Amino acid sequence: MRFVWIVLFLPFLTQCASTETRQSASQEVLQAPGFRLLSTPQEVVPWRYHYLNRAFPPPPYRAPDGAPLAGWRLRIVPTRRFFTNRSARVYYRLEELNQSHFSLSTGGTGAKMIRIWPVGAILVLETFAGNGALSSDARPVSVDCMRKFEPGAQSFPRLLLFAGEWCYQRFDFKGRLIPPPEGVAACHRCHSTAFHLTGDLVFTVISEDR
Repeated sequence: MRFVWIVLFLPFLTQCASTETRQSASQEVLQAPGFRLLSTPQEVVPWRYHYLNRAFPPPPYRAPDGAPLAGWRLRIVPTRRFFTNRSARVYYRLEELNQSHFSLSTGGTGAKMIRIWPVGAILVLETFAGNGALSSDARPVSVDCMRKFEPGAQSFPRLLLFAGEWCYQRFDFKGRLIPPPEGVAACHRCHSTAFHLTGDLVFTVISEDR
């Protein structure tokens, strides 16, 4: 009888083990660096809020030659503005750019552009060795995707604060999931510094389409 129970539960145990592996590879606990008020986006509100990084597939965003697909836009980040001996291509959707909240903050040392992306926004960053981002036939070292999800907490004050849980996934040039060396939490910590610079967790302030 005991043997029968073990046989019956084997598929269930295998599924649980597989689910746990997928979750540990893609789901890490992330902490929001704060939020901004809907009434005055220039104001940062410290808010203790944790959430799980969510898994999502890479979107179709460009042609084989690197040209953005319909609805997408491209911005190239040269090595001097990215990091040592690397360059990047940043792909974003025009619809989400138009839905974002854009304003100028005049406090502090001068005018600063603030852009807060809408829930559902997704950005793709292709990283290249050297100035590879300028070449149509260069192969990216990695493809990083950021996506903004609706907060899962029922108690989140959506009528007060701009909402969003930014989540991260990394893929190779063939679209296969690869884990970042230090985990997605390291990606999130770095992007959290952008929150105070640009208004959201996106470093590149895209203003040419406004």
